[in-house]
Order: sequence, then C-alpha cells, then structure tokens
Amino acid sequence: MAPPARQILIAHTPASKPTTTIRSTVLQSSIASLRQRGHFERWLTLVDPSHRETIVESLAPSWMPIEVGIAHYAACEALDLPHSEQVAMGEAVGDRIQGSFLTTLMKSARAAGYNPLVLLSQFDRLYARLFQGGSVQLTQTGPKDAEVEVRGMQTTRFPYFRLAFTGVVRAGILFSGVRVGYVKQGNYSTASDTLVMHASWV
Repeated sequence: MAPPARQILIAHTPASKPTTTIRSTVLQSSIASLRQRGHFERWLTLVDPSHRETIVESLAPSWMPIEVGIAHYAACEALDLPHSEQVAMGEAVGDRIQGSFLTTLMKSARAAGYNPLVLLSQFDRLYARLFQGGSVQLTQTGPKDAEVEVRGMQTTRFPYFRLAFTGVVRAGILFSGVRVGYVKQGNYSTASDTLVMHASWV
C-alpha cells in the first residue's frame, strides 16, 4: 500500500523552548570548513571578540551557550559568500557531524533499499546530540519527498545558516546512497525561529 501523501514521522516536541546550547563539534566542523576554503582568517576579523577565543579553542566536545553559536554564524553571514559555497560548506559540516552517527544505521538503511527516510527518521536523535532546546519535525510528503522543520533555533535567523543547513540535510540523504533531487528552503518565521526545508531524491 502506498504511503499517505503526508505522514508525520517525527513530531515537534510539545511546548519546546528555544535552543539554549549548541555542541562544540558543530562549531568546530564549521571552522574546519572555513579553514579548508580559505575564509578562516577573515572570519577571525568578523567574529565578536568576546566569543572568539571560546570558539577557536573549544577542542574537547562540550555544550556551549547558544550565544556563542549566534556569534559564530553572524560572522559567517558577514563573509557574504556565494550561495553555492554556503550550501557546500554545510554539506561538509553534515559529513563530519553525521558520519559516525549514521554509520551505525546503515544496516537498517540497506534493509530498506537505501531509503533516505530510514536515516532522516533519526533526525531528532541527531538533533538532540547537537542542540538543547528547540525541536524538529519530519514529514513524508511523497514516496521520495520529505519536509524537515526546525523550530526555536535562533541560529536560523542568519541566511547563511539556513542555506548551510540545507547542505547538512543533503549530506544525510547522500549518505544513504541515493542522488539528491533537491534540498531547498521553504518558509521561515522570524517570530518563532522556524525553518522549513523541502527535500527530494531519486
């Protein structure tokens, strides 16, 4: 039997509060991408000095106040990079932060014929490893289509982060061994820091 046109696979956490902390591994993965693409030195001149040392020297995995993440992504926004590069950097970050986690799910993905929904359906677990506060919802919108919605994440206020986040979702789909049709931004609400992304694969 064909799946319903729209089916919620992960529902938002009821009465969730905005994000309060971000995992340092997210920021370090982002910094690694900046270094690889030659943007790190300019980023150093743009990031809020009161948070610069905390970000650069956070080598051990730890939780950081979301204000540190906001400072990082504000500086990334100020770099004013081409959209294609922002997406590519997000995809590289997705490869780093999702790799070890998603590897453990590959047996299930193989049993399901490399269906990306097997991996995307673990998005809430991955999210909880990277952010405290906020919530995520995953909706299957077709046989090879899905909608990812994040709510209460202050870093989505930056267009850079929103584009890079589509790259993170792309990385998750590619990890399942299929081709990405597209991952694009949908609606964004400044009132609730809610971002909707639409994904399709072939």
